[in-house]
Amino acid sequence: MLDLPLFIPITFALTTLAAVYCFYRASGQRIFLIVALLWLGLQGALALTGFYVDEHTIPPRFPLLIMPVIIPLLALFRFRKGRRFLDRLDLRWLTLLHTVRLPMALVMFWLFDAHQAPLQVTFMGWNYDILIGLTAPVMASLVFGKKGELHRPKLLLGWNLIGLATLLIMATMTLASLPTAMQSLSFSHPMFGILYFPYTWMPCGIFPLIFIAQLVALRRLSTARLLQPA
Repeated sequence: MLDLPLFIPITFALTTLAAVYCFYRASGQRIFLIVALLWLGLQGALALTGFYVDEHTIPPRFPLLIMPVIIPLLALFRFRKGRRFLDRLDLRWLTLLHTVRLPMALVMFWLFDAHQAPLQVTFMGWNYDILIGLTAPVMASLVFGKKGELHRPKLLLGWNLIGLATLLIMATMTLASLPTAMQSLSFSHPMFGILYFPYTWMPCGIFPLIFIAQLVALRRLSTARLLQPA
């Protein structure tokens, strides 16, 4: 583990659990909660052994953090039962999920301050996720009624498009800054932080949930039925 003030890993761990909880509330599926916690436990145990720290292995180990979860989640869009599951997700909870992007941005700044992350992945660089995190609860209150009914779908659609763009910028900066043979940015301050526990939960937990939440919202909100005036 990194030698950082205790409040930083605690903040990040609670942020990860908040993301899992929001997606669980959106799905209402206890099996998701069980699988997600087991997955985080497995990845946490691997990270504690230093498994991901050596990024010069062939093949590289970092993809094991994200590919085993992002591929099944994306596959849900391919199959009818998967799309049915996605269409039942609660958009209000998916919107509130993005609130975790605020503390996540703060953690990235703290990692930069500890020389474990480059400036580009902070809100002082190219990371605008903090704005999405700040506006998520405001957006949820603006576009959803007291009973969860959706108003102003075009506003929510535009917000999600901006959110997806900022997420992809963040992901690109992070991947390009990893200390691997593929590194193309931040050679003086590589992205070391997310190779250590508990920050490995960012690529294997928080990012996939946020990414899928954005795709689900965009798919639902871009349909003609939802974009009809209320």
